Order: sequence, then structure tokens, then C-alpha cells
Amino acid sequence: MKVQDVEINEPPFHVSTSHGKLLIAQGLVFEVQPTTPNAPVQFFPEMHWAVGTFGYNGEPFISYHCTGCGMHDGRITGAKAYTAKIFHCGVRGGDPVSREVANDFRAAWDRWQATLVKTVTPEQATEDKKPKFELTHFN
Repeated sequence: MKVQDVEINEPPFHVSTSHGKLLIAQGLVFEVQPTTPNAPVQFFPEMHWAVGTFGYNGEPFISYHCTGCGMHDGRITGAKAYTAKIFHCGVRGGDPVSREVANDFRAAWDRWQATLVKTVTPEQATEDKKPKFELTHFN
């Protein structure tokens, strides 16, 4: 639902239908009707991408935000995060991660992987110390 404040100090903005009805009932906003009935709402996609790292373990992630719809923002994690596509603003097929951010993410991921200490479970550590038996002579 698209609404406008009654003083018209701000441009019209989108809110959920339930939230819009509540604001209208309080007299704070009014609903903005499309110029033509049943006209689709148009968004202008403007996706912003960045590479960051989590503070607790240093794992890199890709953050994203669309100022066109304002609905999508978040983080993508994992080794293949740079291959993700975000669906927003009616972009068909999804909006892929920008090439520059994908390259930065891969470099950050490789650096992070190099810093990880390979842990060995107790079972793996004792496996080499266990005696090996050949039971062929008991047949």
C-alpha cells in the first residue's frame, strides 16, 4: 500500500496494508491511488553490494541492499556466496553479485581459509596409534 502523510512533507512511501490501514485510521496518512486503475507499482532497482567480515570468526560475507525498493537487505555467506542472485524490484532472473564484489569476496574467502587451523578430532589423532591386526592366520 502506498501512503502519503497528511501534511505532505515527505514523498509517498510503501507500507504493509495492515500498517497503512492503522495509520489511515489515526488520520496520519492517506492512501495514494495509482493514476490508472490496477497499474503496477514501478520500482527502480539500485542494488548496493559490499564485502564484510564477521567479528567473531572473521568469515567474509557479501552484504546487499536495494534503495529502489528498500525491501531487500541482508548478508550472503558461504564459499559460493558470490554466485547468488537477489530477486527484487521485479528484476527477472535475479540480480547477480557485481563482478568487483565477487572478486573481492573470493580473495577475502581465500585469505580467511588460509588462516583456519585444521582441527583433528580425537578419533583421528588416535587412529594412527592403534595397532593394525591381520586376522588372516586365524582362518
